[in-house]
Amino acid sequence: MLQKIRDKTQNWISILIIGFLILMFGMWGISYYLSGSSVNQQSVVQVNGQSIPLRQYQTVYNYERQAASQEITNGSLTVNTLKKAVLSSLIQDQLLYQGAMDAGLGMSAQALDSYIASMPIFQAKGQFSQALYQSYLQNQGIDTQGLRDRLKQSLLINQWRLGFSESNFILPHELGNYNNLLNQTRSVQILLLPFSNSNSLSTNQNKIPSPTAQELQAYYQTHQEDFRLPEKFKLNYLILSVKDLEKNLKLSDQAAQEKYADLGNQLANLTFENPQSLDPAASQLGLVIQHTDWISGDWARQHNLKNLPSILNNPAVLQAALSNDVLHNGQNSDPINLSPDTVMVLRIGAYEPSAVQPFAQVKNLCIDGVMQEKKIRNIQNLADQIKQSGNLEKYNQTHPQSQFFKSLTAARSGFDKNNLNKINLTNLNNPILLNSIFNMRVSNSLTNSNSSNNSNIQEILIPNLGYALVQLIKINPAPDLNLKTAVPMAQDLRSNLASLDYLEYLQGLEASAKIITNPNAANLL
Repeated sequence: MLQKIRDKTQNWISILIIGFLILMFGMWGISYYLSGSSVNQQSVVQVNGQSIPLRQYQTVYNYERQAASQEITNGSLTVNTLKKAVLSSLIQDQLLYQGAMDAGLGMSAQALDSYIASMPIFQAKGQFSQALYQSYLQNQGIDTQGLRDRLKQSLLINQWRLGFSESNFILPHELGNYNNLLNQTRSVQILLLPFSNSNSLSTNQNKIPSPTAQELQAYYQTHQEDFRLPEKFKLNYLILSVKDLEKNLKLSDQAAQEKYADLGNQLANLTFENPQSLDPAASQLGLVIQHTDWISGDWARQHNLKNLPSILNNPAVLQAALSNDVLHNGQNSDPINLSPDTVMVLRIGAYEPSAVQPFAQVKNLCIDGVMQEKKIRNIQNLADQIKQSGNLEKYNQTHPQSQFFKSLTAARSGFDKNNLNKINLTNLNNPILLNSIFNMRVSNSLTNSNSSNNSNIQEILIPNLGYALVQLIKINPAPDLNLKTAVPMAQDLRSNLASLDYLEYLQGLEASAKIITNPNAANLL
């Protein structure tokens, strides 16, 4: 065969044609590698001249997005907020690492090697596993030096943080003040105006009018993100495992291992050479393309997803599926080592982008939203009037639909249990209400329950419950400290002060740093 090729290429025209083809294929291959490399190495931010690459940003973001899946699902955290938080965290870590290096902190190569060898993720039967180590590097897309750099940075940052916590101290009078602030109680009386009785609570007894079409449209336009459906996708994937080879081909363990190594190389090559399809690899290797149901891009990070294979709970699988090349560019993933004897390649089978639901589909939600806003405004206006009168109990006498609690003792952890048993209302143990009570400022002369002075009355909105008017009656000092309670409290205060020192140090680093952020950083994910 080689001789025939040699004979045919003696003609100079053939040589030119073949040379041209070699050049074109070579340039295509080089272009592919360079484009992939340039995307992965693209800088998202520079901190004092030190670049943070896109790949690192993607890795941290995908991990944090999985961890925060529940918050994203229930709407307490948005994707854009998470992206900004991850970028800010990477900047802070780089600043802390630079600060640690400037302070002369370091770690020997021997100590770093010992730490890596002892990491549980690389342990098998109590011993360091080279196979697990190599599998981890491949899944993370880094080499040994990259791992060492990451760990060194992480360990030095933690060492620097530990320095703040271990070098702090407190004085006796600081501990006494802290005890009084933390353990004092407050005597209050509360008038609760529930949303459920908003019509009957009103002084004019007028019912809240139904929303107009204009009000509904205005609410819909200003709450677009509340009605947004997350992106969703289906996955197609191939799995190659030693166990399946042993079962299907009736091979011994040794023969299956050798076959697995051979097919694994072929799988990597075929899915790389055909980046837009799994069909060639499935056909040539005798594998079956498997499929998932729809997966939401915002809640796929939750574990124990119904109707999905348990294998997809592997973080490396989700990280690959959510990568830009796979999710948005339609390419096959790199081989994912699920274990030393199982490998997977996946791609997106179907994709639907995030979209805001049409008004017709969320009209009822808009009605509920507008009515809730009207209830809040109605109750707030009423609360203003009652506060000006300065007499909470008098209003309750004329409007029994409200709920008046004349004598309550509040601690930071909640109201006195005896009070709650008497009034049988645990809704008052609400963090918003309790925090507001302990943030109330005291006037020069505290009023008593019969006073018409409104200087110690505060209006507090409790979501999904109503408006509370709180009148501060008395501040009760904390009990004296004893040795049993003083030691843990001192440790707690010391930790809090160390955190404040650490935060001020970090803010100083950020203020003096030269930080250049790629304006398209968030869009690169």
